[in-house]
Amino acid sequence: MEKEFDLALMEAPASNVFGIAQPESCSCQIWHYGVGHSVLSIYVRYSATAGISHKGFYLVFDSVRYFEGPFTWPGANFCTTPLDEYLRLLHLLQLSEKVDPGSLPETYALSPPVQGRLFTVDAINLQVKIIASHVSMVDKLPEV
Repeated sequence: MEKEFDLALMEAPASNVFGIAQPESCSCQIWHYGVGHSVLSIYVRYSATAGISHKGFYLVFDSVRYFEGPFTWPGANFCTTPLDEYLRLLHLLQLSEKVDPGSLPETYALSPPVQGRLFTVDAINLQVKIIASHVSMVDKLPEV
């Protein structure tokens, strides 16, 4: 399985944007982060009680500009946030000097300087946040 996600076609806000079966029966683990290439690989594993023969897969986030969260967490219900929430975080982090959440049209989210999406996962007592421009789902990571 290898699937690329077109962020331009992704609705925001939306729940379970990667179409993961039984996301509540999964756990996620940061597998690799390549600083120089801004690539974040997350291993998504199904629990033994999920009744799914597929053991796990990787979500590979590319052009990562921000990550907030632990190394492991329960659940894999990745969501996209509304545009204004994404723009507020960019502004707060000073990742873009030109961001004004109150004055930008929806289409501006897909053009510089705010290209990408804010993905979140709500887990017990925490929220994982990832800002990235590309995402793919793969069974195996390429050997480096």
